[in-house]
Amino acid sequence: MLTGQAGSLFVFAGIFFFVLAILSAVFQGRFPKLAKLGTPALWLGSISIFGAMACLMTLFVKNQFQYEYVFARAEIHTDLKYKIAGVWSGQQGSFLLWACCSAIFGLLALKGTGVYKRWYTLVFAIFLGSLCGILAYETPFHPIHEVMRDGKVFVPPTGQGMTPSLQNYWVVIHPPTIFLGFGALAVIFAYAVAAMLTGNLKDWIGQVRSWSMVALSLLGTGLIMGGLWAYETLGWGGFWMWDPVENTSFVPWIFLAAFVHGMIVQTNKGRWHGANLWFAAIPFLSFCYGTFLTRSGFLTEVSVHSFAQMDKSALNILIAFMVFAIASFTALYFWKGRRLAKTADLAAEDAAGITREKSYSYGALLLCLFGVIIAIGMSWPLILGLMGKKAAVVEEHLYHQVLVWFFIPLMLLMAVAPFISWRAMSGRELVGRFLNVFSVSAGLTGFGLLGLKYTTTLPADSFVAFPLGFKANTWVWIAFLLFLCVFVMISSLWRIAELVKRTKTSLGGFVSHFGLAMLLAGLVVSRGLERHEKTTMRKDETVSLMGYTIKNEGFTDNPMASRENKSKFSLVAANGSKIDARPGMYYYNDPSGEQKAMVWPHIQRNITHDVYMAVSEPIIFAWKDPVWFKPGEKKTINGATVHYRKMTSSGEPGQPDAMFGADLTVGILESDGRITEHESEPQFSVSQGPQLAPAGDGFAMVMTRMDVKDKSVELQLLFNPELYQIELYHKPLVVLVWLGAGILLLGGLMTAFARRRPRNPDEPKLPAGDAEVLKSESEANERELAGSLQMKRAES
Repeated sequence: MLTGQAGSLFVFAGIFFFVLAILSAVFQGRFPKLAKLGTPALWLGSISIFGAMACLMTLFVKNQFQYEYVFARAEIHTDLKYKIAGVWSGQQGSFLLWACCSAIFGLLALKGTGVYKRWYTLVFAIFLGSLCGILAYETPFHPIHEVMRDGKVFVPPTGQGMTPSLQNYWVVIHPPTIFLGFGALAVIFAYAVAAMLTGNLKDWIGQVRSWSMVALSLLGTGLIMGGLWAYETLGWGGFWMWDPVENTSFVPWIFLAAFVHGMIVQTNKGRWHGANLWFAAIPFLSFCYGTFLTRSGFLTEVSVHSFAQMDKSALNILIAFMVFAIASFTALYFWKGRRLAKTADLAAEDAAGITREKSYSYGALLLCLFGVIIAIGMSWPLILGLMGKKAAVVEEHLYHQVLVWFFIPLMLLMAVAPFISWRAMSGRELVGRFLNVFSVSAGLTGFGLLGLKYTTTLPADSFVAFPLGFKANTWVWIAFLLFLCVFVMISSLWRIAELVKRTKTSLGGFVSHFGLAMLLAGLVVSRGLERHEKTTMRKDETVSLMGYTIKNEGFTDNPMASRENKSKFSLVAANGSKIDARPGMYYYNDPSGEQKAMVWPHIQRNITHDVYMAVSEPIIFAWKDPVWFKPGEKKTINGATVHYRKMTSSGEPGQPDAMFGADLTVGILESDGRITEHESEPQFSVSQGPQLAPAGDGFAMVMTRMDVKDKSVELQLLFNPELYQIELYHKPLVVLVWLGAGILLLGGLMTAFARRRPRNPDEPKLPAGDAEVLKSESEANERELAGSLQMKRAES
């Protein structure tokens, strides 16, 4: 109990220290002595957050089930990794994780803030103080009231345990990774605010550049981890459903990508000062809004990811911070930022041709439109709720139909922009630079399609639907999208080969582009060219599905309540190759005591494709609900016609050996349209309860209740033995998703490392921003000169 009380005290200590840091930042001009308290207060407040996290983790590891949060998410026999992951598997713990990750990055970036330190500290203290305020109400340290007895504490022997769907290795690594990305967003936002308050819109870009790349890499990696988690667990055969909660993480990443490219323009051309302030702020602000959306209760009925509704006071603090952050940033921009940006922006050159800056501006515009549309889609349940309508999500196909019009020009820009120089170029000159890349990309796409045609078959009438009733052949459409991805990949490799001997600082960006294009190619092909068939089967039955002969061999030898229990299926292909599929299936009791089945798919990974098999939980009831019958009554339900003639009985009424039965005729509608009739007499024993009775091939009838007074009975038709729904997917080139994700992360880390601020004691001490700008301008001039010489040689 002392550990839990210490955790609560740490939260309140955090509030105190962050308030002290706020006062220090605000009033240090009037009271100079306060200036010395800001940094220590921010450190002590952050350490308090780490202390609260350590206390909560201790409660989980030590099985302290007297706490509501621990009881609901831990179980005494759970593996240690899942006990630790239980810390952030619920609402309160996720807020604490967000606070910890933000504090880590806040402290790491604090030392290099320089002239921005005062206002950077203010922003971070307000943010972390608000999170501590939320945790004061939405606390994970609340004990169960019933465990307090006569001043003593009774610790329950075990807890309910983490939701079975979360018990996957991804729950250990995905949330910390993506929340580290969210934490880094706060650094970028704090810098943007500090830049406006100090009036220095130049130097902050050099200082925040590496942090922005770290944030982009971590957030992107976290998104990909979430997609792979869904692929391996949910059993619908895909990575991304455009779920509102998924999008609350995706939207900040999109705007952060726009900021990363905006910094390049500001560094090389001395413009976009105002736009970069917004690009730096929107990722953080949009995630705050997304947090409100997922915790407000509006997504409870429409998302598989949403959290329960927050404590009302905690939700009010979240809303207050979100509104304050959005309103104050907007007011500050129009009060100071816009004027400072106009003053800082260098005059634009009168360039009649094509320039890299123009390509970046088009790309930033497309990214922003892309993000705004997704933000509207994820907000649709909230919009409907505010209109008094039932919440509903935007369907996947609508996202695809709308966003593809932004995806195509974005991919073309990613492929062509690396060959555009900062100086004006003619269209002919540009085409000459990337024509070879275009040709190589088209050829490689053709070879790739030949291989896919050999391994993948689609129905002849397979089409992709577009708005206004337009359709396109699936093969043609996938070929076009695949070409765009290959075009970006070859373009990136081409530029890497050109730059590797001259400069290393830009290589990471092209590596990232290559990885992203590979990942997108994997998503496009695996989703667009997948084959999917489903059927139902019983134990020991053999069916044919998608060229495989499938036999249901029952279950493994593990208990049905064991997570290690799996269904056994053998899949034999036409060429004789065999797959022993083992999709997971076991039973557990939910908090209400109801027994439920947990299933997850089997994935047979190959270099060229994945064979993905999803199995439903056993289907027992042919009639979902029992139905009452009176003597002589006949009813047809779900293809089965039941005629109840009369009640039968044996034994002495009221005695243990008494038995009551229902004399029935059951007519089953067969697949060929025939109706086969079967006699059945389900019985109800006073001592043993309902007894099953055969009702035709594969069916049984059970009498669940009866009324002796009027001889009526309640009947339910069952499958006997139970049915399983089998879904089989053939998904080509899924391996590209994995490889692309790894390369994307590598490129981001390379860029962050290349853009770090090295310390050289012998170097003249220029202001950080000036040194960065001079270095970047020197590199730009070298690139420009090399490009011009290359063009002259080509013209010769």
